[in-house]
Amino acid sequence: MKSFYFLSTLVVLFACSSNQQFIQIPANQKKAINLSTTESANVDLKNKSLKDIQVKVRPSNGGDAIRGFGLGPKGKATVLVESDHFLELENTKDTKSKVSYSYKVASPPKVLKEKNYISFTLANNSAKSIPLIIPSVMNPNLSPYSRSGVDLKLGQKIFFKKGGKRYLLLTVTNSIKEGATINVSKLLKERQKEI
Repeated sequence: MKSFYFLSTLVVLFACSSNQQFIQIPANQKKAINLSTTESANVDLKNKSLKDIQVKVRPSNGGDAIRGFGLGPKGKATVLVESDHFLELENTKDTKSKVSYSYKVASPPKVLKEKNYISFTLANNSAKSIPLIIPSVMNPNLSPYSRSGVDLKLGQKIFFKKGGKRYLLLTVTNSIKEGATINVSKLLKERQKEI
């Protein structure tokens, strides 16, 4: 009887953790993650390495990425992958990297298109990485000369760190037009002068 309970417990534990998977990305290569769902999904990513990973969502028909960002060392993020799209992870470093991921079916995409959400792009036009903090959304690391598409709620705050302290970089307001591009590197320089 004890062995039956032990086996039952193992089955339950396996079922709970089976959604988490790991993927290794060889040095200077890309890996695609095709989700086994026909619906949009929220994918939780954890960078297990000490190097940046580039994350992009691409349409299955081979078009341009619809969003992307840099996931910093040991970083975590959640990214929406629409149906008929896949997730591309790129390792631009000279050593292999490892990422764990899990996903769950997302709410209908219309949630992102409500009037209280704005889709825009964060651009890093500098030669240095810019780590950001977007509470309860993700902590993206904008790689040099990169762009990251985001869908953020009005009132959402975006922070940066300096000297171990967190400072406000930007609050999402109606002044940001749908589809706009925010020059984060320029804005960061302006904010650092104010501190």
